[in-house]
Amino acid sequence: MLALTFLYFLGLYAELALELVGRGPIVEADTRLANMLYGFRDDTLIRFFSIVTGVGQWRAIVVMALAATAMMWVWDRRAYIPALWLVLAGNQITVTVLKLVFARARSNFAVYSESSYSFPSGHSAAIAAFCIFVTYVLVRERIGRDILWVLVCASLVFLVGLSRLYLDEHFLSDVLNGYVVGVLWAITGMFAAEHWGRASRHKIETSPKRTRLRWISACIVAVSAAAVWLVVVDYPETLRLVAPRAEVQLNSSVEQALQDGVLPARTESIIGTPQEPVSIILFASDDAALLDIVTAAGWQVADRPTLRTISRAAVAAWLDRSYDTAPITPIFWNGWPQDFGFERSVPAEGLRQRHHARFWRVPT
Repeated sequence: MLALTFLYFLGLYAELALELVGRGPIVEADTRLANMLYGFRDDTLIRFFSIVTGVGQWRAIVVMALAATAMMWVWDRRAYIPALWLVLAGNQITVTVLKLVFARARSNFAVYSESSYSFPSGHSAAIAAFCIFVTYVLVRERIGRDILWVLVCASLVFLVGLSRLYLDEHFLSDVLNGYVVGVLWAITGMFAAEHWGRASRHKIETSPKRTRLRWISACIVAVSAAAVWLVVVDYPETLRLVAPRAEVQLNSSVEQALQDGVLPARTESIIGTPQEPVSIILFASDDAALLDIVTAAGWQVADRPTLRTISRAAVAAWLDRSYDTAPITPIFWNGWPQDFGFERSVPAEGLRQRHHARFWRVPT
């Protein structure tokens, strides 16, 4: 069964890798999803996912692996220890080699500055490999409720992968391939653990000894949890926030660039559908000057799309109430969502009928 599962995921990985090399549909989906997530950035969610993504970095994985090793040692499940470290070492080596082979650049929308290549996601691979193998051990040894461990494992793996997407540190195919690499190494670890056999264990039947081991286990969990938290909140990349600016550098005038096709004449939706053509060019000395020009013409600056503003807009649309500065849908021009969004209400209409205007920075 393990062999068939391994072959299935190996074939899945090969298919995804070929899609990337051949620039198949998954590559276009990568770009569109990155664009969409960029348009819905929220400071609170950025901070939350920055903490979540730290759980998948190598320092946190090592801390959790050391804690798992200590628990296996204390409870005399030591035959799993070599397999655990085989999984982690093999996974890391594989991810490093694949990054160098594919050399895929990261998204232009990345929240944090990263020095390594994008494909595959090391965070996703590491958390998948570690969590799946540890879940296998817990289920194999009948420790606690199986469904609980499976849900915890799936939730943690999903959240770390989602954090890499939301922060635009990776494309969707990077995360999916990272998952597959992690699963392959977790299965390899299961093979190794089953082949090497579980070492003979001393049955701990005396109540005082079991109580002592439980206290030791509680201390291991507490210390490792504190260590992981310190690693996550001090995650170096959270100190290197890089907010990308959607700017285009030109060697000619904007009008000439549009005529020559250097700049696209039409905007696009999130899925690449052509939208309205570029219809107006405003020259302003800085952002404040542009805001003054547009607001003086009777337009209002649209709110940024956050959880609060989107929720408020949904309620306003449902109840047909007014929301003069509701966030507007991101539209893309030259691959970037708008830098500025403005709107003007239609008399006697609610949120459903409004005029929208979007502007992009183009330094001249």
